[in-house]
Amino acid sequence: MAHELTPSDSSIHWAVFSHPAVKNRLRFDLTSNGIVGLVAVISDRIFHLGDLSAGGFSYVQEVPTNRFVNLQQVREWVAKSKDSIIGKQVRANFLFEHHPERGGVSLVGVIKNYAFVLLLTVEEIERETNRFLFQKGIKRKHDPKNSFGKLDVVVRKTLSARAHGKLELPAQVGANVSMLNLLIEADATEEELYDLYKGLSSKRLFIKYGAEFGSPGEAMDLLEFAKPGALYENRQKPDPGSPEGSSDQKPQEPTGPEEPKGEKP
Repeated sequence: MAHELTPSDSSIHWAVFSHPAVKNRLRFDLTSNGIVGLVAVISDRIFHLGDLSAGGFSYVQEVPTNRFVNLQQVREWVAKSKDSIIGKQVRANFLFEHHPERGGVSLVGVIKNYAFVLLLTVEEIERETNRFLFQKGIKRKHDPKNSFGKLDVVVRKTLSARAHGKLELPAQVGANVSMLNLLIEADATEEELYDLYKGLSSKRLFIKYGAEFGSPGEAMDLLEFAKPGALYENRQKPDPGSPEGSSDQKPQEPTGPEEPKGEKP
């Protein structure tokens, strides 16, 4: 049974987000739902997950940038490549990277959308999200979508995961995707998101690919394996001494796309 969310309920344990266009497809924050450390292996490369949903998943790929290649140029380059991205079929093997003994699940998804994500710190996520909500006129005393309650739990859980060094990067990636999902749920437009990111252009840049499964059964296979807290209240809790994703091995960074020739992508 999913956890019932109430406006600005600071006691919630798990953050989930809806999309204005597909409200029945909840997106699960990775860290607060206890699934940080889950990765997708696609074409023998390991990608950090951005989130899971009741119908699909997203994974992130870093884009190398330098003083000659900025966010706007990458944005234009990816837009020109849209036809080769949307509709692409990907087979992903999902597993907890540092806990291979748990097994995994292999599923096929179709890429439906993409978005840009900058790698902000937890403190920057909290600051920028609060600023955006304030500009939108959303306040804690009137918070119909529970934006502040969700932000609080994402920040709190991500800070806790950050204490475990091996979880730091996947937790940070997941928190930034959750920030994006929260802002979209709060009716942020594409241009508003771009304006927010423009002032933070020195940060590492990622592309988030959103993929959809072919059937509800496939999505449930992954959710049964991942066991997000918002759906599985009575799931078995991990050993406190062995947190999700802990290992002596540092998570492998996915290889970014080749940098285009010339000054512009």
